Amino acid sequence: MSKTQNHSSRAGERFAGARGSLWRPAAGAWLPRRGDGWRAAIGGGVAVVVLGVAACLLLAGAWHVRRQALEGLAVERGRVAAGQLVPFERKVRLPLGRREIQFRQSVRDVRAVVRFQDSFFAATGGGLLRLTDAGEIARHYSTLDGLTESDLTSLAVCGAKLFIGTRSQGLLAFDGEQFESYRWPDREPQAVAALLAGPGGGGGGRLLVGTFAGGLLEFDGQSFREIMAAGGDEGQRQRLRAINGLHRDQARLYVGT
Repeated sequence: MSKTQNHSSRAGERFAGARGSLWRPAAGAWLPRRGDGWRAAIGGGVAVVVLGVAACLLLAGAWHVRRQALEGLAVERGRVAAGQLVPFERKVRLPLGRREIQFRQSVRDVRAVVRFQDSFFAATGGGLLRLTDAGEIARHYSTLDGLTESDLTSLAVCGAKLFIGTRSQGLLAFDGEQFESYRWPDREPQAVAALLAGPGGGGGGRLLVGTFAGGLLEFDGQSFREIMAAGGDEGQRQRLRAINGLHRDQARLYVGT
C-alpha cells in the first residue's frame, strides 16, 4: 500500500490506498473501549425503568386516594339517604348596630326561662332577655345583636351554649358573646317549637330539637340526626310532625304533637 492522500484532522489522519482507506487516530484521542456501548445502553435502560416505576407509584397513590374519597363519599351519602344525618348550614351572626340603637318591642309574652352563665334568660315574642336575680332586665337582645328574628319559642342549655328556638328561622346558639344560626336547607318551614338537652355528645351533651314540619332532630355539637317513629306502613319509620313539647323520664322520651 502506498500513501497517496493524507487528510489531517484533530482526531487523526486518513490514508487512501489500493484496498481502501485507513484512519489513524491522533495522539491522545479518545477511543471507545470494549463494553462501553452496552454499559451506556444498560444505564439508559435502568433510568427508563426507574422513571417508569416512579410514575406507576404516583398513579397508584393517586388512584388509592381517589378510591378512598369515593368510598367515604358513598358512605356519607348512604347515611344521609338513610335518614341518619341531616344537612345543615351554620353561620356566625354579627351585630348589625351599636348598642345605643334599640328596637321597641313587647317582651310581655314569655315562652321559656333558663339559667345560663349565672344569669336568667327569657325567650319572648320580642327577643331574648337577660335578667338579674331580682327579675329586672339587664340586657335585651334583638336582631341588631345577631338574632335571626325576635319571635323566640324555646330555650335549652346544652354543653357551654344556650340554644334558642325561633318561630321561622331555625335554631340559634349563644355562647354569651355572639350568636350562631343553624338552618336545614332540605326542609321547610324552619320553625323550632321545643328543645330538650340530654347527656352524651362530644360537646358535653345532646340536644333534641322539635320542629313543626322538619321532624325531631338530635344534635351532638357536630351533626344533626333525625329521629323517626316506628309503626309506619310496611314497617317504615315515620317523621314526627307538629311537635310542641319534649319530656324525658329516665330512658323514655315523650314527644308532644
